[in-house]
Amino acid sequence: MNEFDRLAFDNAPMGLTLTENRIIRSCSETFAQMFGYDKGRLIGQSLRPLGGTDQEFHQIRDIGLEPLRKSLPYTDERLMRRSDGARFWCRFRARALTPETPLARTVLSFALIENTTAGPQLTPREREVLLLLSKGRTSKEMARVLGLSPRTVEDVARAPPEEVSGQECCRPAGTAVRFRDRRRNHRARGELSTGCPFGPHP
Repeated sequence: MNEFDRLAFDNAPMGLTLTENRIIRSCSETFAQMFGYDKGRLIGQSLRPLGGTDQEFHQIRDIGLEPLRKSLPYTDERLMRRSDGARFWCRFRARALTPETPLARTVLSFALIENTTAGPQLTPREREVLLLLSKGRTSKEMARVLGLSPRTVEDVARAPPEEVSGQECCRPAGTAVRFRDRRRNHRARGELSTGCPFGPHP
């Protein structure tokens, strides 16, 4: 990579990384700064510390593989984690360099959705709802998986099934923001309490 290529790569407005089986092999300075690490510390490390829980890391692995196998890009919105534990929303994009085995070598980009890295404080249950939304699950399916009523799931997520079906489940644009705003509206009306199935909130 010549000097100009390196400058463009390191200073792109979104974080860029090349991974092999979800291990970071190369990343830009923007990527390292976004997550609060020195670039050298990330090389050779798993993507695992940059995401949510172990369960979420494993569950999200297969999301988007179908378009990648067809040499198409994949995009969604993800809640990521900085080195200090702060959470923030990113618009995630991926392109497989090995379509037959998409995760073997993949180029990823992460762009902040908001100007601040201060992401919403979501409970584990709320993150489960958002993850299921990204998979295109209906309210009834989510309710069955989570042991909640469909009405509770709809009330909190506020994402009609048609909004996350078909092609939209591969790019649920705005899902994270709608989920966050819906939660804020509930809090403003005093509807989020310790008696809520989603638990106490800060």
